Amino acid sequence: MTVSDLIEMLQNEDPNAKVQLGYQPNYPLASHIDSVTTIRDSLPRSTQENYEESLDIVYILEGDQVGYLPSALWD
Repeated sequence: MTVSDLIEMLQNEDPNAKVQLGYQPNYPLASHIDSVTTIRDSLPRSTQENYEESLDIVYILEGDQVGYLPSALWD
């Protein structure tokens, strides 16, 4: 999935809706999103200039656990 794929998937959603992560299909849990970052963001500026753009990956970082994923979403 790319950032543009994710944006396209979210474009019809309410911009004020909360976003949570659902994970672990066999023990479905939900968490808040803590932040979004890239490897490039954590590198010193001098290194960023030499970093290959093709290696950029956006990470959506897990925050606090909310609880179980609603059962209607398990499948």
